[in-house]
Amino acid sequence: MESIEELAEFMCRTSTSIPRAKMDNKDWEIVEVGAHRRGIVEELEEAQLYIRQLHMNINTLEERLA
Repeated sequence: MESIEELAEFMCRTSTSIPRAKMDNKDWEIVEVGAHRRGIVEELEEAQLYIRQLHMNINTLEERLA
């Protein structure tokens, strides 16, 4: 299993779920709100899966220590 630091770096580097803002000809940021929200939800779901996995690992380690 990857370390949390490696995982965080990977998620930041490869996050494609949340679309980036685009600039118009007046240098204003254009954001597609619906796609942005969907991306955030996808990222949260992915983070929740990682948290569950970490929780299971902690439980396993605590059982070994007991």
